[in-house]
Amino acid sequence: MSFKPNRKTKLIMKKLSEFVEAVDNDFFYVVMGGISVDGFVGRLTRNHPDVDFSIFRKDLDKAEKVLGKLGYKNKRFFHPDDPTLEYKMQTGDEEHDFSFQVLDPKGDNFEISFYNFPRMRFPISLVKPVTLLTLEGVKYPSVTKDLLIKLKENQISHFNKLKTKDPKKYKLKRKDDHLKSLHDLKLLKSI
Repeated sequence: MSFKPNRKTKLIMKKLSEFVEAVDNDFFYVVMGGISVDGFVGRLTRNHPDVDFSIFRKDLDKAEKVLGKLGYKNKRFFHPDDPTLEYKMQTGDEEHDFSFQVLDPKGDNFEISFYNFPRMRFPISLVKPVTLLTLEGVKYPSVTKDLLIKLKENQISHFNKLKTKDPKKYKLKRKDDHLKSLHDLKLLKSI
């Protein structure tokens, strides 16, 4: 069965291509999330409203400059459980094309934080050296398949807890994300 991407997904892939070209190896970043999953599969399998990246903290200002040249305004986020922990930068406000999770090197490991998962620690080998993927003609650096699996398993666990704890909120805000995560994990484990 062939998947036909919507207009937003086609636009996101074009914007990813523009970003990759604008960075031109000036700093370290890797794509993660659904676009990386589809890169490992070798084709689009679902629509993507944005691109998720990981970036080292020291490179945030460089990324912000590149994004500014591409016409983006950026917003930085601090973790709700630790107001001193800047954990994410994204373009725009409500609708965003790019989201950057901040990586902090810790010896042979790195820490990454998400809204619901502060300071998760993984081996640096899951992001460096990069895995190069190509999707829809766009070549980009990606996290490893192993890291994607670990992150998707964490997301699914979180969504399952939310589904039990607050079914109404889950149904309104997270059900679609849960289904995407299940889809992505099934694909990753099949390759």
